[in-house]
Formats: sequence, structure tokens, C-alpha cells
Amino acid sequence: MPGLHYVCVHAHFYQPPRDNPWLEAVEREETAAPARDWNRRVHEECYAPNGWARILGPTGRIARIVSNYERLSFDVGPTLLSWLEREAPRTYARVLEADRRAAARHGGHGPALAQAYGHAILPLCEPRDLRTQVRWGLADFRHRFGREPAGMWLPECAVDLPVLQELVAAGVRFVVLAPHQAAAVRPGPAAPWRRVEPGTLDTTVPYRQRLPGAGEPSIAVFFYDGELAHRIAFGELLQDGARLLRALLDGSRPAGSEGGGAPPPLRLVHVAVDGETFGHHKRFGEMALAWALERLAASPQVRLANYAEVLAHHPPRAEVQIAERTSWSCAHGLERWRADCGCSGGGWRGPGGEQAADQSWRAPLRAALDWLRAQLAELFEARGAALLADPWAARDAYIEVVLDRSAPSRERFFARHGLGPLAARERTEALMLLEMQRHALLMYASCGWFFDELARPEPLQLLRHAARAIELAAALGPAAPGAVPPDLEQRFVERLAAAPSADPRYRDGRGLWEAKVRPAVYKPARVAAHHALRSLWLPELPPARRLFAWELLAHQGTPQQVGGAGRLRSGRLELTSSLTGKQHAFAYAAFALGEAGPRAVLVPAAEGTTELEHALPALARALAQGEPEAALAQAQAMAGAELFTLEDLEADLREELRERWRAEAAHELEAALGAAEPQPRQLGQALAAARACGALPAPQRLAAALARLCERAAERWAAAPGELAPLERLAQLLAFARQAPAGPSMWQTQNLAYEALVAAGPAVRAAAAAGSEIAARWLAACRAVAEQLGLEPEADAPG
Repeated sequence: MPGLHYVCVHAHFYQPPRDNPWLEAVEREETAAPARDWNRRVHEECYAPNGWARILGPTGRIARIVSNYERLSFDVGPTLLSWLEREAPRTYARVLEADRRAAARHGGHGPALAQAYGHAILPLCEPRDLRTQVRWGLADFRHRFGREPAGMWLPECAVDLPVLQELVAAGVRFVVLAPHQAAAVRPGPAAPWRRVEPGTLDTTVPYRQRLPGAGEPSIAVFFYDGELAHRIAFGELLQDGARLLRALLDGSRPAGSEGGGAPPPLRLVHVAVDGETFGHHKRFGEMALAWALERLAASPQVRLANYAEVLAHHPPRAEVQIAERTSWSCAHGLERWRADCGCSGGGWRGPGGEQAADQSWRAPLRAALDWLRAQLAELFEARGAALLADPWAARDAYIEVVLDRSAPSRERFFARHGLGPLAARERTEALMLLEMQRHALLMYASCGWFFDELARPEPLQLLRHAARAIELAAALGPAAPGAVPPDLEQRFVERLAAAPSADPRYRDGRGLWEAKVRPAVYKPARVAAHHALRSLWLPELPPARRLFAWELLAHQGTPQQVGGAGRLRSGRLELTSSLTGKQHAFAYAAFALGEAGPRAVLVPAAEGTTELEHALPALARALAQGEPEAALAQAQAMAGAELFTLEDLEADLREELRERWRAEAAHELEAALGAAEPQPRQLGQALAAARACGALPAPQRLAAALARLCERAAERWAAAPGELAPLERLAQLLAFARQAPAGPSMWQTQNLAYEALVAAGPAVRAAAAAGSEIAARWLAACRAVAEQLGLEPEADAPG
């Protein structure tokens, strides 16, 4: 289509990986409020609105709802697509559908580009990791979009010739870069090279980058209009659709004649920005975009196109020499991801208002991760060689299993890559090795170095992936001599100590590891505790179910009541990792009583009855006697026992169970306060539990209820003043009443107690003087009641 004016808007959609590496699920993030987590928040503000963008009519009402994805060029990070598939399936389907529908309109050329898998800075990757990042990104794209990608988005547009060579070897035909990433251009192979000065690059034509190697390999490069992209991302163009439309129609003017001396056969106006600009960074930006794209699609002046379509009709004539080891977001090349170059974005504030003064932590962080990667690679080769025909080729192909964790998928994988038939134990070991490598790749996500402070969530996420990789390495057991240091974690953390943090709570990477990484670890027993504690309130849980990244099979014992609201649940359960097949078995006891709160004790369960199961009757007795601390001490003394509370659970389940605990505690307290025959122990346990979980009623309401209880107890004593039992019950109730936030009125209780004391006091004192033990106990209880009520315990009837 010679001489046609094309317009292309490219949106790069990506979120940092946020899955807890042990749960394979995103945990609650309070900073994302009112959303549960940042993925959900950005989805609500950007990903979903771009799938169903509103176009308003003249009256301000919604005239049309359209999918921006159908008219954009776009790429979506594989880890983000995985989250969308799991948590936002309608939006996920909308994205895939947009590629199919747009391809049908553009001669089979879809708008979606692939993206390197883990958003690592590819020129900084070790060659094997570069290969895997590219191969996994392409495989993920084929799996989801059902076609071969023509182009690949490079994370942060970071590029060098080895990266482009790897892309071409994998079948990629083009990339998109920033204009400052062109070093020199020429209109054809026989023309001299011209150095590209700022603002002189003609971004309206594609370029060919020749690559080393036999057969003269090359790749097409599109350099987007940097000024126009900046105005969209940081300027005023998304204030309304008309502004954006005018800017795209005006386009950028060719600054050179790289297309040849004749009038250019192509004028491509194109921009590339973060997709989150449209709705998340710029509120209602998706609406301005939808309005402009709709009018561009209907305009006779231009053709709204995508890169693959343009490349099919207009192969590059001009050539380029890229500026190697550069990126779109760092003026210093690649230094943002390995040095204190000054690029950070700023904005971090510590708990005391501290501000990050430098980014000297970047180099030690990368050095520590590089060291760990090398150790893990050595272990992978040493152990993998006995299980896999070619360990590194198997890693490249492992994305097939990551995308499909089913048994048939694993069967196909081992049929192709196993070193002969493997036993179940050997398959588990191979999968653990491959999962170790997956986390080693994910610990290089670019966002970990992008901002200004080590203690931000992004570097912390990298360290969590590192911790998971270390844990998997350790779980493999003794390895080949010299394959991995026995103190791998310690040596890694020592290297992290060289990475300073501006946050005084951590000071350096080692402090951050101890304070934030270790508590994030969900070992199998901690995962199992989710079931054990949940069984306290949900006893009818299905015996077999999915629990995060685990398959759970539970055998629950008979629930036991242990007095009042107290309860004890016990049983056995088996966890099987849905990722590696690794199995763990536990016996558990979960109980809740008073202010001790919900607790779960777990011990590894091999063959036979465990010590915990032998001790269940004693635990039940201790709880029934109102001695939860004794039960805890007994449980913790068992070999291999681990103790868990609600604080050890994933945030959503923790809050669910806390609400159930509050509701139950409030109900039990209401029952105890309204009992016709007050039971002091039950009331004490109910008060303690309600106080522990924040379920106490309003102070005045509680005070009034306690006052009524004390009055009823005083009435019973007054009816039989010489009896010890009602007197002791009143003494106990008065002791509980004194703990109320607002003091109950004891006026009527004083009256009744005074009458009982006067009526029975002389006779009981005489009996006590004669040696009666019961009478002595009566006098002691009477003194306690009198002390609580402000009475004189020796009071007699008035003369």
C-alpha cells in the first residue's frame, strides 16, 4: 500500500511477579487498598477497562463499549497473563479474542507481540538464561494465542546484538525500540552510515539490523516516536480523545531520507508506552484512547495498523546499527539494573520519613544473585545429568509443564527428556531441580532494580524467589561432591549484607532477609496448618481438595468439645506438591480455648501412631480444665512438633477465620451473660476469648450484663446465705466483673450481699471458731465478696 499513512499505538502491559513462591498465589497487599492486591487494583483500573472501554455520546451517556485491545498493538507479560487466566478469566479471554478478531481484519496479522518470560534485562543475562527467557516467552505466547508471534517485546527495550541473534534463531522477525537506541543509519547497503543525533531519526520507517553469522541474518527494528510517546505517558494528550487524535493524525515529520531519495513509500506514525498508562497511571485514559482509536479506524486519511501488518507490506529498506546495551528507561544504558546511576524514580519514604539517598545496593544485589545462580547451575548439571538426557534442553522445554501441570503433560515431558524410564522418586527430584531453575530465572525480574530502595516490594520479591530456589536445592539432599555448598543460604545472605538499605529497620540485605524473607516462607507444615486451623470452624471440609500449590488429602478425627466454646479437632493429612509431586504427611491437633486463641500443633506422621495422637486424651483434659497453656507446653515438647496460630496463615484465610472466631466468641459471651444459672468458668473463658479477638460488646452494654449476672448470683446467695457454693460463685463473678472496661453498677448486688452477710455471718463465724473447714472457706469467700463490693465483712444486724 504505497504512500499510505499508517498509525500504530503499542501498549506494553506488565506487572511485577507477585505470587508468593511457596503458595503460587498473590497475597493481600495493604498498600493496594481498596483493592486486595496490586494486580487486582491495576486490573480494575486498566486491564478490564481497556477490554470494555466506554465511548460517550453527545449527551454524555455511554454510546458504545469497545475493546481497545482490538485496535492496539500490544504485548502482555507471561506472568501477568497467567494471573489473568486464573483470577480474571473474562478479561483474559477478551485479550485473546482481540488478537484473533484484529488478525482477521488485518490480513492474518495479529496485534499481539510475545514478551521475554520473566521480564529480565536480557543483555545482562547469562547466555543459557537468555535462551530460556526467549524460548519460554515464545512458548507461552503460542500456548495462549494459538499462533506464532512475529515480534517480541524486549523488557525495558534492553538490547544488544547477542539478544537479537537469539531472537532471530528462535524465529522472531522484529522488535520495537526507543529512538535513542539507534546509533547509525543508512538508506541501503551501499550507502555510507550516518550517525544518529538526538531528534534526527526518521521513526516513520522500519529498519534492518544485520547480525553476525552465516547467511546474513537480520531483524527488523521499529523505532517509536519518542516525543509523542512521552506526551501520551507523561503529558497532556490523554486529557481527552480529541487531543490524542490530533497528535496521531499530525504524526511525526521525517527528519531524514533513510527510505531512499524518492518520496517514502511508507509513513508510519507509531508510539510505544506502558499499557498501564491507559487507566491506571492516567485515570480514564482508556476512554480517551478508545475515542481516538475509533475515529482513526474510520478515517480515510490513515490506516490503523499493527507492526506485523506493516512489516508484511513494507519490508525495511533502510539499515540501522543499534546502540548496544541500551534501554528505553535508563539514560545510562543498562546501569539502572546494576549500578547507582541516578535513575530511580524516587518517592520511597521509610517509617521515620527516611528517603533513599542512593542506589548503591544495586550492584551487590546483582552480584549476590549471580553468585547464587552459578551455584544452582552447578547443582542442576550435577544432579540433572543422572535424570535428564540434556538438562539445559530440558529446562528450555520445561515451560510446557509450567503451562500445563497435568499428569499427561508431565508424562509427555519425561518421555522426551528423561534419561530412560524414571521412578516416581526420580521424577520428583527432576521436577524439584527444574522448579529450582524456574525460580532462579524469576529472581532477575527487572523491576527489582528499577526503583530507589532495596526494601521496596520489588527487590523483596526477587529475594523470595531466591529463597525458594535455595530451599529446593537443600531439599534435594546430599549432592555430588562440590556441586553446591552445604551452607548455601548463609553464604548468599553474607553477600546480601553488602547491599545497604536506607530503611533503619533492616540496614542491609541481610536484615531484610531475616525480617521479611524468612517470615514469608511457607514450609509444608505451615501450609498444612491452614487445614488444621480451618477445621476448627469448618469441620465439613472435603477430604480431598486443592490448597494453594498443593493437593491435600485429609483424614479428620472426631471433633471433641472441651468445655464452653473450647474445642479440639485432630486428624491426619497428606500434602502433595502439584509442582513437583513431593509428598508430606502430618498428624495435627487444633484447639481454641479462651484468650490462648486458635492454635494448631503438627508433627510429621510416618508409619504407626505419633506421639501427638497418643497425647490427645491428655490434651483434651488440659483444655477441659481450662489450662490451654499446659496443653500448649505438652504439645510443643513433642519431637518434631511445630506450633501455628492464625498469624501464620495467608492473609485472606486468616481474616476469614478471625471473623468466625469473633462471631463465635461474641455468641458464646452472649450465652454466658444471659445464662439463667451463671457458670463462672464458662464466663471467664468467654470473656477472655472475646477480649483476645476483639469481640467484646460496648463497655456500657457489657457492664450492664455483668451487673445483672452479679445480681442474680447475689439473689441465690441471699436465698441461702449459709451455703458456700452460691457465695463462691458470686465471688468469681465479681472478679470477672472488675475486668470490664466500664465498671458495672453494684448497687443492688451490694444490698443483696449485705443482707446475706448479716443473716449468716454470726453463725458461720462461730462455726469457723469451732474448727469447721467449710465455715472457714465461707469466711474467706465472704471477705473476697466484701472486698469487691466495699462492704465490711464483719457486719452484723443493726441494733
